[in-house]
Parts: sequence; structure tokens; C-alpha cells
Amino acid sequence: MSSPPFTPNETLPEDTGVVSIFPNQERTFREIIESWLLFEHSNTGHHEFTADSTVNIDGDSTWVVGSVAYDTTLGKFRFVTSIGPVTWLSIGPEFPTGTKMLFGQTTPPAGWTKVTDAAYQDAAIRCTTGTVGPTGGTAAFETAFAARTVAQANLPSVNLALSETVVTSLTVSLPSQGTASGSGGGPVCVLSTASVTGNETAVTAALGGSGTAMDFDVKFVDVVLATKA
Repeated sequence: MSSPPFTPNETLPEDTGVVSIFPNQERTFREIIESWLLFEHSNTGHHEFTADSTVNIDGDSTWVVGSVAYDTTLGKFRFVTSIGPVTWLSIGPEFPTGTKMLFGQTTPPAGWTKVTDAAYQDAAIRCTTGTVGPTGGTAAFETAFAARTVAQANLPSVNLALSETVVTSLTVSLPSQGTASGSGGGPVCVLSTASVTGNETAVTAALGGSGTAMDFDVKFVDVVLATKA
């Protein structure tokens, strides 16, 4: 099998060459053509790119613009964009296995597996600058933030002492204020006076609460924000 560079000598065999050297030149030509075809193809017709480590690929100086090789160290295809020196463009997965990402769609893209753990169901997203938990809280998001009315059980269990004035006695005096002029002798005008005496009494009012806490401990999932360089 020939090795690069594949440069057949197109002047051989010469027209005046003897027949005895023709078969050897023909075999060389066929070998070169076969090497061309098998360089990036298998004998089945499928593409078969070079697959090697970063060290070996970078150590090869025969690459030309447009060459493609699979780097087994990086797990990516590499494409030669220029030579002198050789400059590579890496093509392949940008996210390592195990990377988690948020998607605004029911079904994630191919290659991503949807997380279905119970801790992530009906939970809020909490950003953190520290270590990712990754989860916490107990109350479902929809439950904690649903329309709710404060119940008596949620009030504090305390007694209120109230001071009130209570009327305990009422005295009314109706003295006569003279007689009518003329005849009859009955009262012409009656003036009424009243005095009220009250005693202060302590009244205790119980609100009846039990101090039961309202559960706002929303389930959450920790995430971090990162910017790719």
C-alpha cells in the first residue's frame, strides 16, 4: 500500500518503453488509486476518517486545508482551516456527559434525558452563588402560592385583656318646679336630672388561634448561572 503523498508519475511507462516494464508501472498506478480511495473510505464505499489521539494528529505534518480527523482524546472531529502551521477547528459535542440544562419544551432535544425525580416536580428554581443543593423545601409550588384565606388556626394563641366601663346604677330625680298661674295647682315644668355611676371591669377575650404555621416552605431546585467563554 502506498503512503502519502500520493503522486503517481504520469510519464511512465513511456510510449517507447518496452513492454516488460509496463506491468510494474500499471500495478504502481493501481496501488496509488486504491490508496486514494481507501484514505477516507473503506472498501464498502463508506467514509472512514482517520481516528487517533491529539498527540498523534498534531504530530502529523501532512495535513492540508479541508482535512478531517476524529480526535479520540477530545471526542470531537477536527477540521483543518489553514496550514503553516496547521490550524484546527473542533467540531463535536459542546457539553460533557452529565451536564444539566434547562429547556423550555416538554421533550428535550435528542441526546438529552429528561429528569423525572419527584423532588423536581412542581418546584421553583432558586439561583445560588454557593454549592448546589440540589433540592430542598417541602411545599409544592402550586400549593404554597395558591389563592388562600388566613384561617383561625393560623392566628397566634393569645388572650387580650380589655378595660371597659360598665353601667351598674342609674338615679333619676324629678323635682317639681312651681305651679301654673290661674287655677289647678298642677306642675307647670318638670326638670329631670340623672347621674350615672360606673365601675371598671376587666374583660378577657380569647382569639381562639392555635398558632399553626402557614407552610410557605416552597420546594426548590438549585441552579447556577454560567457564561461560556
